[in-house]
Amino acid sequence: MKLTAFCLHRPVTTLMFFVGIIILGGISWYFLPQELFPPLIYPQITILTKYQQASPQEIESLITRPIEEAVGTVNRVKRVSSISREGTSIVMVELAWGTNMDFAALEVREKIDLIKEKLPREAEEPIVMKYNPFEMPTMRIVLTGEENPLKLRRIAKKDIKEELEKLEGVGAIEVVGGLEREITVNIDEAKLRSANLSILDINLALKRANINYPAGRIKEPFFEYLIRTVGEFKKINEIKQLPVKAEFPLPERKSHYLKKFYEEKEKEEGIYFPESERLIFIKDIAEVVDGTKERDSISRFQGKECVMLLIRKQSLANVVKLSKRIREELKRIKRKLPSNLQLKIIYDEADFIKKSLKDVRNAALQGAGLAFLVVLFFLRNIFLSLSIIISIPLCILLVLLFLYLSKISLNLISLGGLALGVGMLVDNAIVVLESIFVHPSPDINEKTIKGTKEVGGAILGSTLTTVCVFLPMIFVVGIAGQLFKQLSFSIVFSLIASLFSALTLLPLLVHFILKRKTRFSSEFKIKGWDKFFTFLFRRRIIVLSVVGLLFLFSIYIFSHLERELFPHIDQHEFIIKVDAKPGTPLEETDRIVRKIEKVLSSFPQIKEVTVNIGSSQEETKEKVIQSQGPHQAQIFVRLDKKTKTSFLIEKLEKKLEPIKKEASLILLAQESFLKEAFVQQAPLILEIKGENLARLKEIGLILEEELKRLPFLYNVKLDYPAPRPEVKVKVAKDKAFLYNISTDIIAATVNTSLKGNVPTKFKEKGEEYDIKVILRKKDRRNIKKLKRLLIHGLFQDKKITVPLMEVAKIEKGFGPIEIRRIEGERTLLLTASIYRMPLSKVVKKVNSIVKKNHIPQGYKVEITGEAQNMKESFNSLKFALILAIVFVFMIMASEFESLWQPFLIMFTLPLSIIGIIFLLLVTHSTLNVISLLGLIMLGGIIVNNGIVLVDYINFLRREKKLPLEEAINVASSRRIRPILMTSLTTILGLLPLSIGKGTTIMQPLGIITMGGLLSATFLTPVVLPILYYYFDKIFHLGREKKKKEITFLKFSHRQEELINYLKEHKKITRTQYAKLFGISIPTAARDLKKLLSAGIIEARGPLGPGRIYILKEKDESG
Repeated sequence: MKLTAFCLHRPVTTLMFFVGIIILGGISWYFLPQELFPPLIYPQITILTKYQQASPQEIESLITRPIEEAVGTVNRVKRVSSISREGTSIVMVELAWGTNMDFAALEVREKIDLIKEKLPREAEEPIVMKYNPFEMPTMRIVLTGEENPLKLRRIAKKDIKEELEKLEGVGAIEVVGGLEREITVNIDEAKLRSANLSILDINLALKRANINYPAGRIKEPFFEYLIRTVGEFKKINEIKQLPVKAEFPLPERKSHYLKKFYEEKEKEEGIYFPESERLIFIKDIAEVVDGTKERDSISRFQGKECVMLLIRKQSLANVVKLSKRIREELKRIKRKLPSNLQLKIIYDEADFIKKSLKDVRNAALQGAGLAFLVVLFFLRNIFLSLSIIISIPLCILLVLLFLYLSKISLNLISLGGLALGVGMLVDNAIVVLESIFVHPSPDINEKTIKGTKEVGGAILGSTLTTVCVFLPMIFVVGIAGQLFKQLSFSIVFSLIASLFSALTLLPLLVHFILKRKTRFSSEFKIKGWDKFFTFLFRRRIIVLSVVGLLFLFSIYIFSHLERELFPHIDQHEFIIKVDAKPGTPLEETDRIVRKIEKVLSSFPQIKEVTVNIGSSQEETKEKVIQSQGPHQAQIFVRLDKKTKTSFLIEKLEKKLEPIKKEASLILLAQESFLKEAFVQQAPLILEIKGENLARLKEIGLILEEELKRLPFLYNVKLDYPAPRPEVKVKVAKDKAFLYNISTDIIAATVNTSLKGNVPTKFKEKGEEYDIKVILRKKDRRNIKKLKRLLIHGLFQDKKITVPLMEVAKIEKGFGPIEIRRIEGERTLLLTASIYRMPLSKVVKKVNSIVKKNHIPQGYKVEITGEAQNMKESFNSLKFALILAIVFVFMIMASEFESLWQPFLIMFTLPLSIIGIIFLLLVTHSTLNVISLLGLIMLGGIIVNNGIVLVDYINFLRREKKLPLEEAINVASSRRIRPILMTSLTTILGLLPLSIGKGTTIMQPLGIITMGGLLSATFLTPVVLPILYYYFDKIFHLGREKKKKEITFLKFSHRQEELINYLKEHKKITRTQYAKLFGISIPTAARDLKKLLSAGIIEARGPLGPGRIYILKEKDESG
């Protein structure tokens, strides 16, 4: 090849080129972004709208439905679902994969703008957000110690958060837990009423008083003064001393001027101005407390009150480098902290990335080491073995350069592809090396160039067959398509680098070694193989029957394999979800959680316990969807690496049985983050749809009982929160109108009284703290006090004050916590986890239960969850697999210029199924999207051995003129060694990834590839030659029949002499034949015609006496 010749003629240039690759590859490794997963665009948009104090039913009718109808017409919408909670509407728009989310978000905003006027005026502006399941904190830090929660949070914010925010790459830091300072004005309802005041009066008084305001300037001859009105509170006592009302409506008239003024007015206008004896201050009707905000959440770590800092990175930041900077800064911060405080990192994404990098490095080193031993074992020459193995690090560096130029980060997926490609990096080099040494030329240059040229086309074809299987990935939709495009790029880059190295660097190194007169055996024979193959070839019917039965058995097992969306990976972590009755106060939920913590402390296998109870009122908009009520909690448990999570959960379930009487407990093992991000609430979800919530609950409870009886289902739960007790303030509109009191004034009064209102802030030392007005706790728990709340009105143009019970009716009742809708229908979710049962079988059984229960008309039950995601992904990957096989066939057909030989080579695919099933059973693996991707990749790798074998059989028959059986025997004998070398290097290269300690989500892909190669490697050299023998017989049946006829033809003595004459003299004409044997021209013509029809001779030239006849060459090529 010209490229190889150039490298040999310019060795220094070639070496400099590869030195450049080493330098650029190393630089790329340093500068490549490092993250846990590739940047994925999840096709979901969430619309969040707040409407304070509105019930779920009001939210549903006034906000959710109009928004659903508007966004339902957006292009490429697959599904619209919603949740209506108290004061909050959440509408989720799921779009088709591959949708441009920027344009989709813009279109959603446009649709919402069109219906804004239909929404309540009091509702906040709808917020449109792009949903990203991977947008998680890169680091979680916990601050604990012997300090009160208020001081803990203050230290976390001032001493830690503010310092970390200065670091390069830090995006946002959220502080969770602890207590915040708040100035609370606790109103005494009785004193407020006796002063004839409304709680809104207090709000207004604080808001108006606590203000600094610029009032202009005053100029004097030599100075200019800035005028400021100063009224802001400097001390807490100033709040207490704030007047909110005079006992009479006028100020004291003690001054002479005021006294005269009032007397004149009384005479002129006949108005009496009574003297004010005293003022009413805030301290007279309320207790002002410099304390903390009312607790709505609790966080604990290892049983101690804690404050957690959640750190998110900037979009382009390198996670590993950022982690290093944060850790160095934390060391500095720790030295300044009081000795009784502890600062600990409980999660660092960089640890996972560094572990993945280490796994890939180890897998590459171990794989390269094992590949080196294989090559050394077969070649018995250390220099030649090193010339092959040196291609591995060079190819990896070249791949890193490709990744950098393609703007692909180092992550679990791209690194997984690199680890998978390690074993395949030496395949092309082995084939080239063998071809060089087999070539008979004594000249080293010619031997190297021609040896490489002879196999250049073959390795290009085998590389293309492997590369082309990844082309269908562009048609794969859903999670699999988004996730594994980078994996495909990594493997394709590895194969291209391997091909380039085999055609350039390897010939140069081998050329150098040959000059040293290195000994190398070109006879590729394995002792005993010839006898073994001959023994099996003579019993080919038995061999094909045994292999056929193994294949059928494998297909049967394959159809019964357990299927799941993503593989189960034991992360040695689990979550306990606690759900007490709605309305349970935070303190009671905390008591239940402490009981659970006590049970957990009895297990020595548990390393860490983190508790989150309730949710902060200051949740970010992204967290509103997953917020918890005060009756809910989550306990995160981390185990030691030796403990199996499912085993401990099983033991823990029994110990927690008594606590289940007080609250619902669900224990869920934490699996791979991919599964947590993409799998919905549970592996199995039944969507029960209809209009009437009570009827939906009735259907759901029946199905829940049925599913609980199934032994392979657990954590069966109907997602129908028990109605929460509520008090409804029903406004009597006629009375309210009579007193000129609007509904919003009533709502604001009730809201301020019970929930509190922050009219202003208290500033101190550069910090701002809320001043909150609220009824004291004792009054908030008394409905009678609520009824007596005073509201200002206007009657006959006179200001009056009326109690709430005069203009509204107070009723106790129950209301739903939330209303869920899917595709415009009210929906309840029935969820369940699956235990040791294929998902497909579970779905079939659940379907039969649903049909048996005869769902009423107007209601329906649909099975979704992981089952639906798995079905979509599996169908998409099956299509990609079929397309990959078609592409491989097309490339081989072009290479062989034949249709039956590529069809023959495709039989290596069924051979691989036997090894796949064996290894899946041995490793207890499931069939999932990762393993299906392995099948697709295997389709391109597995045919390479078949290509090498069939190509050599054809070569022996075409060039060496060997008969069929002899060509098959020779090819099997000579090609068994390179087949074993290339396959074993790939298998052993995959071994660390498939069964090593550094197990990742890529493990099923390695297992599938390794299992398929194992069986195909040992069966292909036996089964494929036998199939070749039969295929040749079938496709050349006519030719074989002719040969049989020729065998039994009886030629005359004259014709036999003619055949011998032609063997010696090569050609003869009809006239020469007649003269030679003394026969007539017609007789000579008859003899020649008989030999022509028998295929012994062939004619050349125009018809007539001068036409030349020669012996026909043997043709066994097929």
